[in-house]
Amino acid sequence: MLRVLFIIIAVSQLIFSADLVIEINGKADPALDKKIRAALDLVHADRFSEALRVFEGIKKQYPSHPAGYFFTAATIDAKMAFYMSAGEEKEFTANCEKAIELGEAAMQSNPDDMWNLFFTGGSYGTLGSFQGRYKRYITSFRNGLSGVDLLKQVYKRDPRFSDALFGMGVYTYWSSKLSKLLWWMPGVGDNREEGIQQLKKAANDGIYAAVPAVINLAQVLNLEGRYDEALKVTQEWLVKYPDNRALSFYAGEAHAAKGELDKALAIFEEILAYADAEDRNNNVHSLKCHASIAAIYEKKKNNLFALAHCKRGLMYGFKEPDLQITKEYSDQLRAISARVKAKAYPSR
Repeated sequence: MLRVLFIIIAVSQLIFSADLVIEINGKADPALDKKIRAALDLVHADRFSEALRVFEGIKKQYPSHPAGYFFTAATIDAKMAFYMSAGEEKEFTANCEKAIELGEAAMQSNPDDMWNLFFTGGSYGTLGSFQGRYKRYITSFRNGLSGVDLLKQVYKRDPRFSDALFGMGVYTYWSSKLSKLLWWMPGVGDNREEGIQQLKKAANDGIYAAVPAVINLAQVLNLEGRYDEALKVTQEWLVKYPDNRALSFYAGEAHAAKGELDKALAIFEEILAYADAEDRNNNVHSLKCHASIAAIYEKKKNNLFALAHCKRGLMYGFKEPDLQITKEYSDQLRAISARVKAKAYPSR
C-alpha cells in the first residue's frame, strides 16, 4: 500500500513558489533555479540518467550545501520507485545522509535560512519515502515526522512556499491511513481529508511539486473511492507527460474501479509491454501489471485469460527486499487463480 507512499517525498519536496528563486547561503541564484527546473522536468519524464548528471554537477558547484545531494537522492529514489527496485539504496542513502549532515550543520549557524530548512526537511522525507515502500514503518515515519516539522516551519514563515504542503499532505494522509500501526506516534488521528486538501493545493499551486503531488493525490483518491477525481487529475497531467507510468497506472486503476474495463486493460497491457521491454527489469512492475490484468479478466468472466496472467505472474521469483513489495501482488494472483479455478474448473 505504501509503494508510492512517500515515494514521492523524494522528488516531492522540490517546492518553490512561482515568485521564489532558490537561494544559496542567502544569495538568489536564478541560473541554478533554471537548471533545477529543467532537470526536474527530465525526472517527471522518467529520464533519470540525464537528470542525475545535472544534479551531480550541482553537488560539485556547491559541495557544502545540501541542495545537490538532496536532488540527487530524490532522483535516485524516483528512479528506484519507477523500476520498483532497491538496487541503488546504498548511493541513495549516502546522498540523503550527506544532505542532512550539511543541513543540520548549517542550521546551527543560520537557523533562519529557509532554503536550508527546506532541503534538510526534504532529505528526511526522501529517506522516509524509501523506507515506507519497504515497510520499515518505524524509521519511515520518524524520518517523515522530522521532515514535516521542518517543512511546517518553512510554510509558517513564508506561505509563498505553498509546495511545502505536498510533504505535509503526504505525511498527514498516510499517518492517518496507517493510524492503527502508528498508535505510538504523536498526533495521529483520522486527518485523511486534511491531507488530501493539502495535496490538492500542492498539485494546483506547486511548481516543482505539482507532478509528484498529482501522482500521490491520484493514489489516495483511488484508495478513498473517489475515482472520478483521480481520473481528472491524472488525465490533465498525462497530456504533458504521456509516458509517465505512475500517472498512467493510477488512471488505469480508476477506470477499472468504475467498471470501464476495456480502458483499464489497454493501459495495463501497455505498461506491461514497456516493463517487459526494459533492459533493466526485475519483474516487479510486470508482476503488478499481471495482477491488475488478471483481476480485469476475472470481472469479464474470461477465465482462460485470467488464469494465464495468474500463471505468468506467479512464475517470477523474488528475493528481499523485493519480496516486501511483491507479496501483495502475488497473494492477489493466488486468490484470483483459486476463485477462477473453483468456478470454471471445479473437477480439477
